Amino acid sequence: MQFALRKLYLSVMMSILVIITAAATTYAWIGLNSFSGTEEFEIGLQAQKLADYGIEVSLTGEEGTFSSQVDSTELRRRILLNRNIRAESFSRQQVNRAFDELALAQCTTLRNGNNLTPFRDLEGQTTDGYFQFDLYIAPYQVSLEDDSGEERFLDAYLKGDLLTGKVNSKSVVNPFTYPADIWDGKTISGIVKVNSASASRVAIQKYNVVEKFHPEQYQTTQTIQNMVIFQGGTQNPHYDAESDVYSFGGILEDSKNLALYNYNSIHKTNKTVPQAAISRGDIEYTENYHIIDSSDENEKIGANQMMKMTITFWFEGWDSDCFEIIHRMPTALNLTFGITEEDEE
Repeated sequence: MQFALRKLYLSVMMSILVIITAAATTYAWIGLNSFSGTEEFEIGLQAQKLADYGIEVSLTGEEGTFSSQVDSTELRRRILLNRNIRAESFSRQQVNRAFDELALAQCTTLRNGNNLTPFRDLEGQTTDGYFQFDLYIAPYQVSLEDDSGEERFLDAYLKGDLLTGKVNSKSVVNPFTYPADIWDGKTISGIVKVNSASASRVAIQKYNVVEKFHPEQYQTTQTIQNMVIFQGGTQNPHYDAESDVYSFGGILEDSKNLALYNYNSIHKTNKTVPQAAISRGDIEYTENYHIIDSSDENEKIGANQMMKMTITFWFEGWDSDCFEIIHRMPTALNLTFGITEEDEE
Protein backbone atom coordinates (compact mmCIF):
# COMPACT_ATOMS: atom_id res chain seq x y z
CA MET A 1 0.00 0.00 0.00
CA GLN A 2 2.72 2.40 1.00
CA PHE A 3 4.67 1.60 -2.15
CA ALA A 4 1.57 2.19 -4.25
CA LEU A 5 0.92 5.53 -2.60
CA ARG A 6 4.45 6.68 -3.32
CA LYS A 7 4.26 5.70 -6.95
CA LEU A 8 1.04 7.48 -7.79
CA TYR A 9 1.42 9.45 -10.96
CA LEU A 10 0.48 13.10 -10.57
CA SER A 11 -0.02 15.85 -13.08
CA VAL A 12 0.39 19.55 -12.60
CA MET A 13 -1.94 22.23 -13.78
CA MET A 14 -0.80 25.79 -13.61
CA SER A 15 -2.15 29.07 -14.91
CA ILE A 16 -1.88 32.70 -13.94
CA LEU A 17 -5.23 34.16 -14.90
CA VAL A 18 -6.50 37.66 -15.48
CA ILE A 19 -9.22 38.96 -13.20
CA ILE A 20 -10.71 42.27 -14.25
CA THR A 21 -10.56 44.49 -11.16
CA ALA A 22 -9.45 48.02 -10.41
CA ALA A 23 -6.25 46.67 -8.88
CA ALA A 24 -3.56 44.88 -10.86
CA THR A 25 -3.19 41.22 -9.93
CA THR A 26 -1.29 38.13 -10.99
CA TYR A 27 -2.88 34.72 -10.61
CA ALA A 28 -1.16 31.33 -10.54
CA TRP A 29 -2.96 28.03 -10.17
CA ILE A 30 -1.20 24.73 -9.62
CA GLY A 31 -3.20 21.53 -9.32
CA LEU A 32 -2.02 17.97 -8.74
CA ASN A 33 -4.38 15.23 -9.83
CA SER A 34 -3.75 11.50 -9.92
CA PHE A 35 -3.84 9.78 -13.29
CA SER A 36 -4.79 12.82 -15.35
CA GLY A 37 -3.19 13.37 -18.73
CA THR A 38 -1.58 16.45 -20.20
CA GLU A 39 -4.35 16.77 -22.74
CA GLU A 40 -6.84 17.27 -19.91
CA PHE A 41 -5.47 20.62 -18.81
CA GLU A 42 -3.52 23.66 -19.92
CA ILE A 43 -0.75 25.67 -18.34
CA GLY A 44 -0.61 29.39 -18.89
CA LEU A 45 0.71 32.55 -17.30
CA GLN A 46 -0.91 35.93 -17.53
CA ALA A 47 -0.66 39.17 -15.60
CA GLN A 48 -3.06 42.06 -15.48
CA LYS A 49 -1.69 45.61 -15.52
CA LEU A 50 -3.29 48.98 -15.04
CA ALA A 51 -2.52 51.73 -17.48
CA ASP A 52 0.24 53.17 -15.32
CA TYR A 53 1.14 50.56 -12.71
CA GLY A 54 0.99 46.84 -12.03
CA ILE A 55 2.93 43.59 -11.66
CA GLU A 56 5.01 41.81 -14.29
CA VAL A 57 6.30 38.26 -14.02
CA SER A 58 8.89 36.14 -15.79
CA LEU A 59 10.19 32.59 -15.59
CA THR A 60 13.80 33.59 -16.29
CA GLY A 61 14.14 37.28 -15.38
CA GLU A 62 15.74 38.01 -18.76
CA GLU A 63 14.98 40.99 -20.97
CA GLY A 64 12.04 40.44 -23.25
CA THR A 65 10.46 37.79 -21.01
CA PHE A 66 8.39 39.97 -18.66
CA SER A 67 4.85 40.02 -19.92
CA SER A 68 1.23 39.34 -19.14
CA GLN A 69 1.67 36.06 -21.04
CA VAL A 70 4.05 33.19 -20.29
CA ASP A 71 4.17 30.16 -22.54
CA SER A 72 2.70 27.10 -20.83
CA THR A 73 5.28 24.71 -22.26
CA GLU A 74 8.14 26.88 -21.05
CA LEU A 75 6.65 26.83 -17.56
CA ARG A 76 6.62 23.03 -17.69
CA ARG A 77 10.18 23.05 -18.97
CA ARG A 78 11.30 25.06 -15.94
CA ILE A 79 9.70 22.56 -13.56
CA LEU A 80 11.43 19.70 -15.38
CA LEU A 81 14.79 21.45 -15.17
CA ASN A 82 14.33 21.97 -11.43
CA ARG A 83 13.80 18.22 -11.11
CA ASN A 84 17.19 17.61 -12.77
CA ILE A 85 15.61 16.51 -16.04
CA ARG A 86 17.73 17.83 -18.91
CA ALA A 87 14.92 19.45 -20.82
CA GLU A 88 16.84 22.39 -22.32
CA SER A 89 16.78 20.95 -25.83
CA PHE A 90 13.44 19.14 -25.58
CA SER A 91 10.89 19.96 -28.24
CA ARG A 92 7.53 21.27 -27.06
CA GLN A 93 6.06 17.81 -27.56
CA GLN A 94 8.87 16.20 -25.56
CA VAL A 95 8.44 18.70 -22.72
CA ASN A 96 4.73 18.01 -22.49
CA ARG A 97 5.25 14.25 -22.62
CA ALA A 98 7.96 14.29 -19.94
CA PHE A 99 5.89 16.57 -17.75
CA ASP A 100 2.90 14.26 -18.03
CA GLU A 101 5.01 11.31 -16.90
CA LEU A 102 6.32 12.87 -13.68
CA ALA A 103 6.02 10.57 -10.68
CA LEU A 104 5.96 11.96 -7.14
CA ALA A 105 6.35 10.28 -3.80
CA GLN A 106 3.11 11.19 -2.06
CA CYS A 107 4.51 12.22 1.30
CA THR A 108 7.59 14.27 2.06
CA THR A 109 8.73 16.01 5.20
CA LEU A 110 11.41 18.61 5.64
CA ARG A 111 12.22 21.38 3.19
CA ASN A 112 15.95 20.77 2.84
CA GLY A 113 17.64 24.17 2.75
CA ASN A 114 17.69 26.54 -0.21
CA ASN A 115 19.16 24.29 -2.87
CA LEU A 116 17.68 21.70 -5.19
CA THR A 117 18.72 18.63 -3.21
CA PRO A 118 15.92 16.16 -2.45
CA PHE A 119 13.66 16.30 0.57
CA ARG A 120 13.93 13.66 3.28
CA ASP A 121 11.16 11.12 3.19
CA LEU A 122 9.52 9.38 6.13
CA GLU A 123 12.17 6.67 6.41
CA GLY A 124 15.03 9.16 6.33
CA GLN A 125 15.68 8.43 2.68
CA THR A 126 15.62 11.05 -0.05
CA THR A 127 12.74 11.80 -2.38
CA ASP A 128 12.16 14.24 -5.20
CA GLY A 129 8.46 14.41 -4.42
CA TYR A 130 7.97 18.12 -4.95
CA PHE A 131 7.44 20.68 -7.70
CA GLN A 132 9.61 23.79 -7.84
CA PHE A 133 9.98 26.78 -10.11
CA ASP A 134 11.42 30.30 -10.01
CA LEU A 135 9.25 33.35 -10.51
CA TYR A 136 10.70 36.80 -11.13
CA ILE A 137 8.43 39.61 -10.07
CA ALA A 138 8.79 43.28 -10.95
CA PRO A 139 6.65 46.41 -11.03
CA TYR A 140 5.14 47.42 -14.34
CA GLN A 141 5.44 51.16 -14.01
CA VAL A 142 4.82 53.71 -16.71
CA SER A 143 4.70 56.50 -14.17
CA LEU A 144 7.82 56.36 -11.95
CA GLU A 145 6.18 58.44 -9.22
CA ASP A 146 2.95 58.31 -7.28
CA ASP A 147 0.51 61.21 -7.02
CA SER A 148 2.65 62.92 -4.38
CA GLY A 149 5.77 62.82 -6.54
CA GLU A 150 7.43 60.05 -4.47
CA GLU A 151 9.16 57.12 -6.11
CA ARG A 152 7.01 54.02 -6.25
CA PHE A 153 8.02 50.66 -4.80
CA LEU A 154 6.19 47.42 -5.29
CA ASP A 155 3.88 46.07 -2.60
CA ALA A 156 2.28 42.69 -3.26
CA TYR A 157 -0.38 40.82 -1.33
CA LEU A 158 -1.40 37.18 -1.65
CA LYS A 159 -5.11 37.11 -2.44
CA GLY A 160 -7.80 34.45 -2.45
CA ASP A 161 -7.43 30.82 -1.40
CA LEU A 162 -3.80 29.68 -1.38
CA LEU A 163 -4.35 25.92 -1.08
CA THR A 164 -7.53 24.15 -2.10
CA GLY A 165 -8.33 20.48 -2.40
CA LYS A 166 -11.06 17.86 -2.53
CA VAL A 167 -12.93 16.28 0.36
CA ASN A 168 -12.70 12.54 0.93
CA SER A 169 -14.10 10.28 3.63
CA LYS A 170 -11.95 7.81 5.56
CA SER A 171 -12.43 5.56 8.55
CA VAL A 172 -10.37 6.13 11.68
CA VAL A 173 -9.11 2.69 12.64
CA ASN A 174 -9.19 3.29 16.40
CA PRO A 175 -10.82 6.17 18.29
CA PHE A 176 -8.28 8.84 19.12
CA THR A 177 -8.69 11.35 21.96
CA TYR A 178 -6.72 14.56 21.72
CA PRO A 179 -5.01 16.02 24.81
CA ALA A 180 -6.97 18.76 26.52
CA ASP A 181 -4.38 21.40 25.63
CA ILE A 182 -4.72 20.65 21.92
CA TRP A 183 -8.42 20.16 21.35
CA ASP A 184 -10.31 19.98 24.66
CA GLY A 185 -10.03 16.21 24.82
CA LYS A 186 -12.08 15.73 21.63
CA THR A 187 -12.31 12.14 20.37
CA ILE A 188 -12.10 11.36 16.65
CA SER A 189 -13.67 8.09 15.55
CA GLY A 190 -15.55 6.41 12.75
CA ILE A 191 -15.90 8.04 9.33
CA VAL A 192 -14.27 11.45 8.98
CA LYS A 193 -14.21 13.84 6.05
CA VAL A 194 -10.89 15.52 5.38
CA ASN A 195 -9.81 18.05 2.75
CA SER A 196 -6.77 16.91 0.76
CA ALA A 197 -5.26 20.39 1.00
CA SER A 198 -4.58 19.79 4.69
CA ALA A 199 -1.57 17.68 3.73
CA SER A 200 -0.17 20.33 1.38
CA ARG A 201 2.66 22.81 1.87
CA VAL A 202 3.94 25.66 -0.25
CA ALA A 203 7.25 27.36 0.50
CA ILE A 204 8.05 30.81 -0.88
CA GLN A 205 11.73 31.75 -0.79
CA LYS A 206 12.47 35.41 -1.52
CA TYR A 207 15.84 36.55 -2.83
CA ASN A 208 17.37 40.00 -2.68
CA VAL A 209 16.38 42.71 -5.16
CA VAL A 210 18.58 43.07 -8.24
CA GLU A 211 18.60 45.04 -11.47
CA LYS A 212 15.78 44.05 -13.79
CA PHE A 213 16.73 41.77 -16.70
CA HIS A 214 19.95 40.65 -14.96
CA PRO A 215 19.24 37.26 -13.35
CA GLU A 216 22.96 36.46 -13.49
CA GLN A 217 23.37 38.72 -10.46
CA TYR A 218 21.79 35.95 -8.40
CA GLN A 219 24.83 33.78 -9.11
CA THR A 220 27.10 36.01 -7.03
CA THR A 221 24.83 37.34 -4.31
CA GLN A 222 24.24 35.47 -1.05
CA THR A 223 21.49 37.60 0.43
CA ILE A 224 18.29 35.58 0.73
CA GLN A 225 15.16 36.55 2.61
CA ASN A 226 13.57 34.12 5.06
CA MET A 227 11.49 31.31 3.64
CA VAL A 228 7.75 31.36 4.34
CA ILE A 229 6.09 27.94 4.58
CA PHE A 230 2.31 27.98 4.32
CA GLN A 231 0.37 24.94 5.48
CA GLY A 232 -2.96 23.67 4.29
CA GLY A 233 -5.54 23.74 7.03
CA THR A 234 -4.96 24.90 10.59
CA GLN A 235 -2.08 24.28 12.99
CA ASN A 236 -4.26 22.58 15.58
CA PRO A 237 -6.96 20.08 14.57
CA HIS A 238 -10.15 21.76 13.46
CA TYR A 239 -13.70 20.76 12.60
CA ASP A 240 -15.98 22.84 10.39
CA ALA A 241 -19.56 21.99 11.35
CA GLU A 242 -21.02 23.69 8.29
CA SER A 243 -19.05 21.57 5.82
CA ASP A 244 -18.62 18.56 8.17
CA VAL A 245 -14.89 18.55 7.25
CA TYR A 246 -11.89 18.03 9.54
CA SER A 247 -8.46 19.58 9.17
CA PHE A 248 -5.40 17.81 10.58
CA GLY A 249 -2.86 19.97 8.78
CA GLY A 250 -0.59 20.99 11.64
CA ILE A 251 2.64 19.37 12.82
CA LEU A 252 2.27 18.29 16.44
CA GLU A 253 4.38 16.31 18.87
CA ASP A 254 4.23 12.52 18.59
CA SER A 255 1.62 11.99 21.30
CA LYS A 256 -0.64 14.66 19.86
CA ASN A 257 -0.55 13.82 16.17
CA LEU A 258 -3.40 11.71 14.85
CA ALA A 259 -1.29 10.53 11.92
CA LEU A 260 1.11 8.66 14.18
CA TYR A 261 -1.51 6.52 15.87
CA ASN A 262 -4.53 6.03 13.64
CA TYR A 263 -3.86 6.54 9.97
CA ASN A 264 -0.39 5.03 10.34
CA SER A 265 -1.81 1.91 11.90
CA ILE A 266 -3.23 1.11 8.48
CA HIS A 267 0.34 0.78 7.26
CA LYS A 268 1.64 -0.83 10.47
CA THR A 269 4.25 1.91 10.73
CA ASN A 270 4.55 4.69 13.28
CA LYS A 271 6.69 7.74 12.54
CA THR A 272 8.48 10.03 14.94
CA VAL A 273 8.06 13.71 14.21
CA PRO A 274 11.45 15.46 14.39
CA GLN A 275 11.70 18.59 16.49
CA ALA A 276 12.92 20.48 13.43
CA ALA A 277 9.57 19.90 11.72
CA ILE A 278 7.59 21.06 14.74
CA SER A 279 9.64 24.22 15.25
CA ARG A 280 10.28 25.33 11.67
CA GLY A 281 7.42 27.79 11.71
CA ASP A 282 4.78 26.74 9.18
CA ILE A 283 2.02 29.34 9.20
CA GLU A 284 -1.65 29.35 8.38
CA TYR A 285 -2.36 31.39 5.30
CA THR A 286 -4.52 34.47 5.77
CA GLU A 287 -6.15 36.55 3.06
CA ASN A 288 -4.14 39.61 1.98
CA TYR A 289 -0.82 38.26 3.27
CA HIS A 290 1.83 40.95 2.65
CA ILE A 291 4.28 38.89 0.63
CA ILE A 292 6.32 41.87 -0.62
CA ASP A 293 6.49 44.79 1.80
CA SER A 294 8.10 47.97 0.51
CA SER A 295 8.57 49.26 4.07
CA ASP A 296 11.24 46.55 4.48
CA GLU A 297 14.55 47.84 3.12
CA ASN A 298 15.31 44.36 1.74
CA GLU A 299 12.07 44.34 -0.26
CA LYS A 300 12.11 47.72 -1.96
CA ILE A 301 11.49 46.83 -5.61
CA GLY A 302 11.55 50.01 -7.64
CA ALA A 303 11.42 50.74 -11.34
CA ASN A 304 13.93 48.68 -13.32
CA GLN A 305 14.37 46.22 -10.44
CA MET A 306 13.11 42.70 -9.75
CA MET A 307 12.99 40.02 -7.07
CA LYS A 308 13.32 36.27 -7.59
CA MET A 309 11.05 33.91 -5.71
CA THR A 310 11.44 30.14 -5.56
CA ILE A 311 8.08 28.40 -5.21
CA THR A 312 8.02 24.84 -3.86
CA PHE A 313 4.98 22.63 -3.40
CA TRP A 314 4.90 19.28 -1.56
CA PHE A 315 2.80 17.01 0.66
CA GLU A 316 3.73 17.05 4.33
CA GLY A 317 4.48 13.53 5.49
CA TRP A 318 3.66 13.99 9.17
CA ASP A 319 -0.01 14.79 8.55
CA SER A 320 -2.70 12.15 8.80
CA ASP A 321 -4.08 13.25 5.44
CA CYS A 322 -0.86 12.32 3.70
CA PHE A 323 -1.29 8.60 4.28
CA GLU A 324 -4.84 8.12 3.08
CA ILE A 325 -6.77 11.28 2.34
CA ILE A 326 -4.81 12.48 -0.69
CA HIS A 327 -4.99 9.09 -2.39
CA ARG A 328 -6.20 9.97 -5.91
CA MET A 329 -7.37 13.36 -4.67
CA PRO A 330 -6.31 16.59 -6.37
CA THR A 331 -4.83 19.51 -4.50
CA ALA A 332 -4.34 23.02 -5.88
CA LEU A 333 -1.98 25.87 -5.07
CA ASN A 334 -3.39 29.25 -5.99
CA LEU A 335 -0.88 32.10 -6.04
CA THR A 336 -2.55 35.45 -6.39
CA PHE A 337 -0.44 38.61 -6.22
CA GLY A 338 -2.43 41.80 -5.73
CA ILE A 339 -1.22 45.40 -5.67
CA THR A 340 -3.65 46.58 -2.99
CA GLU A 341 -4.33 45.11 0.44
CA GLU A 342 -8.08 45.30 0.04
CA ASP A 343 -10.13 44.49 -3.01
CA GLU A 344 -11.40 47.54 -4.87
CA GLU A 345 -14.70 47.98 -6.60
